[in-house]
Amino acid sequence: MTDQANTAPVAKKQRFFTKDLAKCVIVLAAIALVAGVLLGIMNWITYVDPDETIMKEVANVYGVDVGAIVKSEDRACDEYVNSCFVATGEDGNEIGYCYYATGTGAKDGTMELLVYVGADGVIQDVVVYNQGETAGYFDKVEKANKSKYVGLDLDDIDGVTFYKKSPSSSLGAGEVVAVSGATYTSTGYHNAIAAAVRAYKTYKEA
Repeated sequence: MTDQANTAPVAKKQRFFTKDLAKCVIVLAAIALVAGVLLGIMNWITYVDPDETIMKEVANVYGVDVGAIVKSEDRACDEYVNSCFVATGEDGNEIGYCYYATGTGAKDGTMELLVYVGADGVIQDVVVYNQGETAGYFDKVEKANKSKYVGLDLDDIDGVTFYKKSPSSSLGAGEVVAVSGATYTSTGYHNAIAAAVRAYKTYKEA
């Protein structure tokens, strides 16, 4: 009799504990489901197509309507070129290209640049699309190197070199300068532009 009197309340308490635990699990699952649905809706509402964003930038650079910009898969013929956008003038002739290129070897792994090339094969501008480098180092690299690439005639280049490690600072015109303390960033910057150059030349020479 004594044993039964002692064990009954424990069993009752365990049943209540199991019920409470089940309720908590159901409530948490419901909250997670609602949160997931709401997050999905918000992502859908706020989603911005990266191609659309780049096309607007390209249209602005070349001074044409966004309808004159076309994404060309054929020109993105390089494993490190995500896409190429072609700008067409009012006369229907191509006036320039924008290569969305990825540079390997950067400190955070990759660096993404928009490399603008005129129809004459001359680099017109290099714009950062995405990079995770230390701000101070990246600024130094861009300042040291951008002017070496802008104005470069790609038709005068015989070959393209990619670097695993940053080269020395004693290179010729148009090649990357290794900035002290930012050698990985220098490498990523150069390799992104090199990918754009290779894509341009590969398509032209095909």
